[in-house]
Amino acid sequence: MELLTLSSFKNITTEKEEMMDGKGLLPFSKEDDRPFKFKNKRTIFITSRVHPGETPASYVLTGIFKFLLSKKQECPSQINQAKILDKFVFKIIPMLNPDGVYRGYYRLDPFGQNLNRHYCGPTTKM
Repeated sequence: MELLTLSSFKNITTEKEEMMDGKGLLPFSKEDDRPFKFKNKRTIFITSRVHPGETPASYVLTGIFKFLLSKKQECPSQINQAKILDKFVFKIIPMLNPDGVYRGYYRLDPFGQNLNRHYCGPTTKM
């Protein structure tokens, strides 16, 4: 699944974010593929489309991207996109269940489990 990191270069470091491979979650990741860390910035985590039928979520995410990446200031008296990107790091996952969607499942992952019922006891074993 894709993870996009969006922010300005303000307060960026040369240090990479830690990998979660201590529990075997990302056994295929390389250190070079990890995003850089930021100092003194809060992270906003956005996910979209857990299920293939949630097409409105894709439109909302498109609007978020258009707003954050716009070069012109949409609301001059209220919000400045550049200032938002200076203060926050956005971690965005456009689709949480790409494998289930590829197989045509509406609510299930590739193993036939309903993702809405497995948040309380997640496991790294497959």
